[in-house]
Amino acid sequence: MREMDPSMHIPVDDKMTDKDKRKSGRSQRLTLVMLLSIIYMLGLIYYRDFYNKGVEINGEDYGVVQPEDNMPIVNNAQKFEEAKTLIEEGMAKWDDLEYVEYGAKGSDGDEIAYFNEQYLIDNVNDEYRYGVSYDAELCSGVIEGSNCDTFSGLIKKEGKFYKYDEGEKQEVDSDDTSPSAKLPEVKDFILNYLNSDMSEYDLDVNIYDGLYQPDNQAVKFVEINYFRKQNNNALSKIFKAYADVIYDKLSIEMIIDSEGRILEATIPYVYSEMKLYFYSYNEPVEITLPEEE
Repeated sequence: MREMDPSMHIPVDDKMTDKDKRKSGRSQRLTLVMLLSIIYMLGLIYYRDFYNKGVEINGEDYGVVQPEDNMPIVNNAQKFEEAKTLIEEGMAKWDDLEYVEYGAKGSDGDEIAYFNEQYLIDNVNDEYRYGVSYDAELCSGVIEGSNCDTFSGLIKKEGKFYKYDEGEKQEVDSDDTSPSAKLPEVKDFILNYLNSDMSEYDLDVNIYDGLYQPDNQAVKFVEINYFRKQNNNALSKIFKAYADVIYDKLSIEMIIDSEGRILEATIPYVYSEMKLYFYSYNEPVEITLPEEE
């Protein structure tokens, strides 16, 4: 037998072989994980869109009470028009006010971003004061000179603008602040909801008479709730968390006195809500600088 010439022998690199095996193993594991993920997602979609839906239908047949969130909302469009008129007429009174004093509290829902602001508006003399107010309970027992005793905001007095940041006063050329609850912006925001196509939502409207504390004043409570219609598509539910802002419920609530003036208002605000409290309408307000107080 002819012997092989050693010079013609091609050596095998054991390290290269092991590396290829490891690479092939990782590829197989990755493929398996992807396959299992696809199977899981398909199973989840089947459960939500077909199996679970069938269970709910069978449950209804046997008298099983469904959760309140799944109950249908009566679309009372006629009552909506009545509520809309009351709200629009109440906000129309904001347009020709001589004086107004009100507060705004709320949160944008993003981390810890609460606000509590006070507004004094003197349209007769074209003066105003927008200020940050701290919660009395949070400020009880604090030492003098803390943030609870300082004013932050903007004041227009005798044609001049004064900006305050934690007590530091600075005269500025114009109103360069953006308070959360200027009445023209609030009005436009509410009108946008009232006049928009909200066909993706079901309506629940409540109007009823009651008493407003602390003086037992006769008022009308107006509440408009928008409930997003249920979407049984599982894919939309899976990816809902990655959408921009999807509200399942939006509410506009008003407390209106016998003269049609809004005493309180609750409206959506970014990811949360804002509440407005009106302390006086057309009662003279005094606009002062902090050092004059």
